[in-house]
Amino acid sequence: MQLSQLLLALAPAQLNAFCPWAGVRPLVQLFPRFTSRGANAVCARQPRVDSFEEHEPFFASCLSGLEPLLAAELSRLPIGATDVREGRLGVHFGGGKDVGARAVLWSRCAMRVMELLHSEDEVHDQPALYDAVVRAADWVSLLPSQRSTLSVQAVLSIDRAARNGRARPGDWVCNSCGALNFQSRDECFKCDAPKAGLADKQDGAQPLTHSHFTALTVKNAVCDVVREARGWRPSVDTADPDTPLLLHVHRGRMQLYRVLSGIPSLHKRGYRADMAVHAAALKENLAAAMLLHAQYDPTMQVLCDPMCGSGTIPIEAALIATNTAPGLLRPPPPLARWRNEEYAEAWAVATAEAEGARTLAPLPILANDKHGGALALARRSAQAAGVDHCITFTQGEVADYVPEAPPQLVVSNPPWNVRLEEGEAAWFDLGGFLRVEAAGCSAFLLSGNAELTRRLRMRANGKLPIEQADASLRLIRYDVLPPRGSDAVPPAGTRTAQAPAKRGGRIAVDKPLGSPLSAALDGVREETQATGAAAAAAAAAARPTRHTPSEAGHEQAPYAGGGAARVRGKAVARKAQGGAEGTAEPGQENEVVKESFETRRRQNGRELKFVDGTSLAENELEHAFREMYK
Repeated sequence: MQLSQLLLALAPAQLNAFCPWAGVRPLVQLFPRFTSRGANAVCARQPRVDSFEEHEPFFASCLSGLEPLLAAELSRLPIGATDVREGRLGVHFGGGKDVGARAVLWSRCAMRVMELLHSEDEVHDQPALYDAVVRAADWVSLLPSQRSTLSVQAVLSIDRAARNGRARPGDWVCNSCGALNFQSRDECFKCDAPKAGLADKQDGAQPLTHSHFTALTVKNAVCDVVREARGWRPSVDTADPDTPLLLHVHRGRMQLYRVLSGIPSLHKRGYRADMAVHAAALKENLAAAMLLHAQYDPTMQVLCDPMCGSGTIPIEAALIATNTAPGLLRPPPPLARWRNEEYAEAWAVATAEAEGARTLAPLPILANDKHGGALALARRSAQAAGVDHCITFTQGEVADYVPEAPPQLVVSNPPWNVRLEEGEAAWFDLGGFLRVEAAGCSAFLLSGNAELTRRLRMRANGKLPIEQADASLRLIRYDVLPPRGSDAVPPAGTRTAQAPAKRGGRIAVDKPLGSPLSAALDGVREETQATGAAAAAAAAAARPTRHTPSEAGHEQAPYAGGGAARVRGKAVARKAQGGAEGTAEPGQENEVVKESFETRRRQNGRELKFVDGTSLAENELEHAFREMYK
């Protein structure tokens, strides 16, 4: 006898008698699939009941991956939500009507803020949905006048396999649990619910399989209730309704929300209205989430975006620095028109407090881009947002960009959805900028192409996956080490930072070097000491010297030039394995001076062919040196 048959044959009391967890949770609840197949007389599956609905009446939606940031934002002041709980694609939270109004006004990461009106289980067809909507709320008070308008949007959650397009022709989705089933099955393999076509033949009920017809069912139920009570039907307005409704159905459980923020998403701040924005432009709420994840402190950090594009990141940073509520830039939401409730008064109080909380930006925000059209759009958007005085825009290549102030934090969205050749050059130049101009600080870069991020030649210190539409993004953190020999303290949590590498590859020594190569490197070092001083003196005389203060309050060595060109003139240190920390064993070397490589290459016209790899055998590396310097 199989184990499942044995468990089904025993009585629930006998099961709980020998079950060690009987006092905590019944065994029939721990194994619900045993009870759903022929054992309904013994113990039926219990319907799911969520306890959060009494204490968490609000739900704020967001992009996948931003739930922790949104939860932290809602918990802090000035929103001050209670009972905050992360969910899928959003956060549940509680509080009064003033909390809901402040969430609409102050949230920077949310897409929508909704209030739960009603939830009910076992809603699988249109008649059950119609009856549930009728008793969901007092529709007469929610639509008080004949001029009141409404709109309905329905979201039907289905199995992940069906949503990702892995369903074969003929496969069907269960209306009860949302599971994907083969065509040959007449009942669901999870919950034993009959196939939709068979259910129609049995009771004539229309299942909930189409979002548009499901939304029409909700609209008809609301309009019928109002018509029976008042004698007129409310109108439908899909652009700016007074009462926007959203229905979510998942595995037979319906949840009806009233959208406090309105039809437009909260990521539309309003400062880009009537502007032609590129389709790949960064959304405002995602830019704000990047800054919150980077823990941007406008009172202590100079923010820099070397590839700002249309200026979304610096504008959102300026709104944070000036303590400007995003809701002040948008038209009033529908809740501001609900005079018969407390929402209108709560919105008026919240907006008055937000107007008085605006301040001046304590530190500058730096932005650069090479496209003049994008910068013109960024300047107009900043002016529309009222933060143009906080941002310094410059135009030029990132390889030649020298910020007017040393940045303490870099947050950027480099191009990753372009042609591979253009993207590789942009990311390589960005890596040179980070090593020279942003040494000693942290950089947070958004990428949707793993191949391009490798062009930085830097090791990531953290990644945050984000799902946006059909793009799988990663917000990557890089802690850039300060220049060698400086007293600057690396950022907290720093592990390592890749040394600058020539475009096309790098040389890395993963084993002790032999004595012939050590002798060759000794000659390279002696020549470098002689030629490096003359080159440094000539460069210092050619252009003014600029000092970069470190985090410890000291000054680093002066440098000249800009972009990735200066990186190729700096020394590159590589630790050889087998030696002690910071020391060199006899016959081994810890440093490869790259400046001498460039000097020798210019003298004899030879080009060292770097290989894409992390290590070279000793004889291959020695052969490369001999071929270069013979």
